[in-house]
Amino acid sequence: VVAWQELVVGAEAGGLRVVEVAVEEGDRVRQGQLLARLEDSVLAAQRDAAEAGVREAEAALRVAQQDLVRSLELSRGQIAARQTLEQREAAERQAVARLAASRARRDEAAARLAQTRIVAPTDGTVSRRTALLGTVVPAGQEMARLIRDDRLELDARVPELDLAAVAPGQRVRVVH
Repeated sequence: VVAWQELVVGAEAGGLRVVEVAVEEGDRVRQGQLLARLEDSVLAAQRDAAEAGVREAEAALRVAQQDLVRSLELSRGQIAARQTLEQREAAERQAVARLAASRARRDEAAARLAQTRIVAPTDGTVSRRTALLGTVVPAGQEMARLIRDDRLELDARVPELDLAAVAPGQRVRVVH
């Protein structure tokens, strides 16, 4: 009797220390349940710095947009030079691009932080737990194995000479 599907659950983030192991072999788990947690303080700080960068870029965009509006108003009255208006339009486009880049860095930092939580991808039973408290794990390191949906199947071997006597739907007796 073997697992229908045995899922290997690994660490996506590498170079981080295991600070919590939440399961043991034989434990039943639900999809999304915490299996292990990696040290996240550095990644949390990076996420916070990236969030501050987004707020800074948003403020710079507001200033650029206000400058552009003033230049547009002045150019209508022929008070501002066309060159100044074009510079302000370019500054506004640059601010939009910087904001997009800042948001991308923030989202990347948040995704990396989320990788410190190793969770069950599906319901099942822990068939093997390899995560050890205090271990620094490389990316891809196996943390646990799960029997998907607790489904087992019989892996039977029939000798080649007996295959002719086997028919679909035939009753069998399994001996150990």
